[in-house]
Amino acid sequence: MGINLEPARTEPQRDRYGRYILPDTNGNPISYTRATTVASTLEDKHGVHQWEIRKAIKGVVMSDARIATAQAHNPDTDRGTYRELIQSATDAAGATDARQLGSALHKFTEEIDHGLKTIDDIPPPYQERVAAYYTKIGEYGIHIEPEGIERILIDDNANVAGTADRVPLIFPDGNRYIGDLKCGSDPLRYGAMAICCQLAMYAGHTATYDLNSGKRQPRIDVNLEWGVIIHLPANGTGCELHWVDLTYGWVVYQTALRARELRKQPKSRHAPIVPAMGPPPLASGDLAGPAWIKERIQTMAAYPDAVAMLREHWPATVPKPFPSETATAEMVADMSRVLQVIEDAHMVAFTNPHPGLRLQPPTNHRGTK
Repeated sequence: MGINLEPARTEPQRDRYGRYILPDTNGNPISYTRATTVASTLEDKHGVHQWEIRKAIKGVVMSDARIATAQAHNPDTDRGTYRELIQSATDAAGATDARQLGSALHKFTEEIDHGLKTIDDIPPPYQERVAAYYTKIGEYGIHIEPEGIERILIDDNANVAGTADRVPLIFPDGNRYIGDLKCGSDPLRYGAMAICCQLAMYAGHTATYDLNSGKRQPRIDVNLEWGVIIHLPANGTGCELHWVDLTYGWVVYQTALRARELRKQPKSRHAPIVPAMGPPPLASGDLAGPAWIKERIQTMAAYPDAVAMLREHWPATVPKPFPSETATAEMVADMSRVLQVIEDAHMVAFTNPHPGLRLQPPTNHRGTK
């Protein structure tokens, strides 16, 4: 597209998996999983994959050479050739154009925020898009600190790190927020969960890393309930700001971390299968399951229609009120099935997983503005 992105932005050292290599709390270099990798763990990629397939097919039929390559090679045995073919085809079909333009807009705004350029220095075809960014920032009276641009944030509790576009965004009332620039056509429609997860990790960071000095620095004080997305569509008009619910994002983040931990376990433990000989007994003195059920019932009290439905469909195997101290595993299972249906039907806001699946949030995340 003829866009010059030089000079290239300084990047941290990475390992062969693309993870950041940064000093830990003891100063030893270790690998930190990228925040975007964790954020994509629970993302539904079906729509994106379908789009990629359509682009690949279009790119193949645009070239006799690519058609011949596909016909001459076996997709099951010549995987390397097919990977190159797919990449070549999607590029030819324009699949990466928007991403490349988005990267250019990131770079342009970064250089202006650093005071290295003005809008007049930006190539004319892109001045309108960059001007839209600054118009919106000006409308909200947002102050951006140059040292907070493209800042590496670390979560030592989960060995996760990521680069936030702007931290903090300082509003006129003094509130400081995590800010991230998105240039996709509709990222909030297709990537809302991942965005909330990503920004929650950023907000809950335990330390920062300065590329210039190569040293860790303290965490930055930011709001832990809300973050900000600056949506500057690469192929569009205008620029909009959106609030991001970080409380929801923190739940997604912790769930994604748990899912990644489960994947590391031996495959035989992913979905254990046991003979159907009745429900497993609760461990002696283990009240986690019944207490969890009681908590769900108490949460439902704020939803009158859900309470009415629960009264109507209370399991015949479970006494009333729910015997949280004497409940059997069968009672817990029967009650959980009924509660799940009612929670889904009435959108009951109960997000706590079974205690056995919970991870404690980093101590730095809560209790800070």
